[in-house]
Amino acid sequence: AGLSLSTFTDSSEFINGQLGLDPATENAFFPNFTLPVSSAFGLINLVDANTNEAFGFPQPFASSADTIIDIAGGGFIQGIDTIPTVAGTNIPVLQVFDPAVGLRAFNPGLAVDAFGAIGGDGITQEDNTELLLPEQTRFLFNAGTDYELHENITFFAEGKFAFTEATEQAGIPFNDDIPIALDNPFIPAALQAQIQEIIDLGGSPDLTVSRDVLDSAVFPVEDIERTTIRAAGGFRGTIPGLGFDYEASYTWGRTEVESVNRNARIEDRYFTAIDAVALTAADLPNLDGTLNALRAGEDIQITPDSAQVGDIVCRSELDGSIPPSNLEGSPFSVGNPPVDPDNPEEVRAVSFQFGDGQCAPLNIIGLNAISGTVGGANFAFQDLTDSTILTQQQILLTVSGDSSEFFELPAGPIGFAAGFEWREDASNFTPDGFRRIEDVVANSAVVNASPITTDEFPDTIDVIEGFAEIQVPLLAELPFAELLEVSGSVRVSDYNTIGTTTAWSVNGRYSPHEWITFRGTYNEAVRAPNIGELFGPVVAATIGVGADPCDDDNINNGSVFREQNCLAFVEAGFNSADFLTAFVFGTSGGNPTLLEEEAETFTVGTVFQPGWLFDGLTFVADYYDIEIVNAIDTLTGQEIAEACVDLPSIDNQFCGNVFRNPANGGAISGFTAGQINLASLAVRGVDWSATYDFEMPNYRGWNLGSMRLSAVGTRFLEDTVDGDPTSAEVIAAITDPLEQELSQTSLDIANDELGEFTRPEWIATLGINWELGKFGVNWQGRFESSQNSINIVNEDLVDVVIENGAVVVNPNTGFVDPSQEKTGVGFAQDISFTYDWKEKLGFFGGVNNLTDEDPFLGSLTRNVNPRGRFFFVGVRGTI
Repeated sequence: AGLSLSTFTDSSEFINGQLGLDPATENAFFPNFTLPVSSAFGLINLVDANTNEAFGFPQPFASSADTIIDIAGGGFIQGIDTIPTVAGTNIPVLQVFDPAVGLRAFNPGLAVDAFGAIGGDGITQEDNTELLLPEQTRFLFNAGTDYELHENITFFAEGKFAFTEATEQAGIPFNDDIPIALDNPFIPAALQAQIQEIIDLGGSPDLTVSRDVLDSAVFPVEDIERTTIRAAGGFRGTIPGLGFDYEASYTWGRTEVESVNRNARIEDRYFTAIDAVALTAADLPNLDGTLNALRAGEDIQITPDSAQVGDIVCRSELDGSIPPSNLEGSPFSVGNPPVDPDNPEEVRAVSFQFGDGQCAPLNIIGLNAISGTVGGANFAFQDLTDSTILTQQQILLTVSGDSSEFFELPAGPIGFAAGFEWREDASNFTPDGFRRIEDVVANSAVVNASPITTDEFPDTIDVIEGFAEIQVPLLAELPFAELLEVSGSVRVSDYNTIGTTTAWSVNGRYSPHEWITFRGTYNEAVRAPNIGELFGPVVAATIGVGADPCDDDNINNGSVFREQNCLAFVEAGFNSADFLTAFVFGTSGGNPTLLEEEAETFTVGTVFQPGWLFDGLTFVADYYDIEIVNAIDTLTGQEIAEACVDLPSIDNQFCGNVFRNPANGGAISGFTAGQINLASLAVRGVDWSATYDFEMPNYRGWNLGSMRLSAVGTRFLEDTVDGDPTSAEVIAAITDPLEQELSQTSLDIANDELGEFTRPEWIATLGINWELGKFGVNWQGRFESSQNSINIVNEDLVDVVIENGAVVVNPNTGFVDPSQEKTGVGFAQDISFTYDWKEKLGFFGGVNNLTDEDPFLGSLTRNVNPRGRFFFVGVRGTI
């Protein structure tokens, strides 16, 4: 399990040595990976503002063989990476309040870089994965009826109701440098003593706290309720004299998705509640109205008559003071509250009014501290409800039959089907009111209702379609021609969004003998962008601090134009970590200008059933070759930033969607991402299956039942994704033929995803099913061939260089230790049983992941899920 929670990131010679890996490799999977810029305890930063920087994280380790000293379960090398102290004192500038031992120095663990470590007090993956397996409840009801009005007319109707409820983890909000006033009553006594020590030395103490919200009472989760209602009705029957079947129907459906983001942090309230103060005797005569307060750990409401010295209240409720933001001394902090444009060091109230009686005090110092201040938690954390309503209407008319009433070919009648369809899809998204307020919801941008209807972009998808299919039997029951038939189909669609499209296919089947059939298909298909892709709501997205393509670590990882283009935004040697921390927020959403996807598919295969030799054996194999152009996918903030500087000029369609702040060295301050049409996808492979059904031989008069052996799998031959919207233009702009070849070779390797994580060359499922009367046992084995470990792509494992006037592809031996490069073969086994006790009552049970296999390195969900081995039993019946 420890390996499964490992994280892949940059490494060093020292760290590799500690992990027993090749010291020369640049990257590694780290167990117990932590984020040392925050802590579940709350990371306390106490400095003397006269002599210390406002923010002081430890620096990464240098190479050393010094002894690792275990501090609170993590590795800390004394003398190499010690926490700095306030000048003239022994007070560490980074501390945590640990309930087990009290105030102590923060343990950064084995530092990997500014935002990663092994062990220590930083945020762990376990902290951020509380809900590995979302809770889910389902309820489904179907009903239908037929009524024969006439021998050729039947009325039918059906209805469906489905309800699904699921709970999953939402994003964990984080803040750097939350200012804590020195008279804050939640400051522990030991920390108060340190503050006084700095004051006694003539210093000016400055106290801030950085923390992720991991407290149990306000841990962020998302409850999603999906309710679907569908009703359909119509008429079907036979056309007299023709023998054709017809059907005419109308269908209406509605799905309502209610997403409740529980414990969403409201930033202006959060900062206001943190700025708490204890009442003094001088405050009591000046109180007015009712205030939310904390007394002896209990939430109460106080009035001028009931207030007591020591009651803790929000400072803004007491005297109208505006709480400080976290911009003072740290202009590049993450998680900023809304601020006064004229004074960015002060919070601006946008979801309430200062002094309106709503605020309640909140404690953020210490493990699970927020949970102990319930009133403040209820004020600062709100449940946000977003609603999406999807509706669809459909009119469908079909007629099908064959030519038997009129003529037949020597091999039989010609079959056909034709029809007409009208369909309308509509979507409406209504975000919670808090989401429409600027800078107020943590980890989010402003989100508006959608779609926004204009003359250019409608808010529904309307389509009219006509379709026809034909099947022509050419030969049948002849020597070397047991069956020969061809078929074809065509569908013409007229969309109000993308215009007219045409899809068609041709198919053939040939059986020279009854035990073997050959088949093939060629089709050109179209998929129109759906309503979510066109009109999906704008949602929050992020880009990591190390993802800036202009960062000095990334400047040589793009096109030949990247380095020069980046100089238009940043200075040479730019380090984004000097100006940002953790991540930057942007937005992502639908794109009403999307084009349709177009696919060409070719398949050829065989079905083999040699009943004369092995009765019950069936073998099927199909080769497929699929290519999709204009494939719809999401372009991330990182990909947009890279496209901006990788093109020959920064005067392109991408740079306008990346926002940089010159005051912060040109660091990325925001972006706009969303759905786009990518270049192409290409997949080739062979699907195959084999089943063998047979009766077990009797043993001494005992019937041993029947057996089925099965194997189903795929051999992937190609998996190529050309998702770089700049590649063709960039390569065409390169004037040197050898450099152009190098770029094309690099691109081809980058586009090849076969063998990468989740894209193995072989996948197979093996099965043995034994049935004896009412009892059945099933064994299943799931096999995956070895693949690159998570986050390792094919282009990382090679170096494409020019040697002796030619482009050469060499192994990148320094990228990662060979022991961590591949997942290894995955094989998981499940076993289950069924017992039909009575006609309408039975039992079932089994064991999944029988041998308790771990997920692949760096993964929690493949090729087995996080449960490990688990048992299940159940009862099923019919009323």
